[in-house]
Amino acid sequence: GEGIELLAICTIGQQLYALTCGDYDPHKCALIQFQTGGGCRASNYIMLLRKALNNMGLGYVPVISLSFKGLERYSGFRVTPLMILQGLSSLVYGDMLLLLKNQTAPYEAHPNDTRKTVERWIAELSRQFRSGPFGGGVLTSRVMRKNLRAMAADFHAIPKKNRELTKVGIVGEIYVKYSSFGNNGLEKFLDTQDCEYMVPGVLGFFQFGFANGEMDYRDYGGSRWNLLGGRLAEKWTDHREAYIAEALRPYPEFVVPHSFEKIKTLAD
Repeated sequence: GEGIELLAICTIGQQLYALTCGDYDPHKCALIQFQTGGGCRASNYIMLLRKALNNMGLGYVPVISLSFKGLERYSGFRVTPLMILQGLSSLVYGDMLLLLKNQTAPYEAHPNDTRKTVERWIAELSRQFRSGPFGGGVLTSRVMRKNLRAMAADFHAIPKKNRELTKVGIVGEIYVKYSSFGNNGLEKFLDTQDCEYMVPGVLGFFQFGFANGEMDYRDYGGSRWNLLGGRLAEKWTDHREAYIAEALRPYPEFVVPHSFEKIKTLAD
């Protein structure tokens, strides 16, 4: 109970702070609150956020609900298929950078080599996404595979020390896993303890959501459209996950994550 309340305070509090810290004009802002759309406690956070905004005199700030179930029809905000494709593609690139950074930084021979490489690739990928209606091809399989291979090669080329470090996996609730505010700076602490830590990618969380459509349809009478849409999305993400493994395969120093399909069989 206390953990759930703390998580609500953290996630809602960060949004309220952003609106009141002076960096943004609340009259020109909108908030998007992601929801799982099911029985998860996070499905209720949006009501608390709206209540808090009303109490603070900020009820005019739009709050948009975004979930695996779709977008609120009355939000006034339209999500296009291209936006969804761009978002999913960014997850693939982000997961690759996360993996390469975490498996390179603890061994780098020259401080900040890894950080500079991450920043260079963020700038390059951002440029590609902005370079045309389809990101100059950045969303296509061919360009994505080319980018992922180039990223792996760049991190492989960073000079490294031969060190024996304790390997730590960071798992758990999604907000606490990725937010340094939520986990008390766990990654920075592990940096001081001669550890190499691995954080699972975000793509797997979406694959899990897509795969739920199968169980909903099979066991609970869920929508056939959700089933077909989930299968299509899961197939797309499975292919992109395979591109990451393909790019990492020439470099044995990098650990290739298990595929989501493999993890599903382990759960069964």
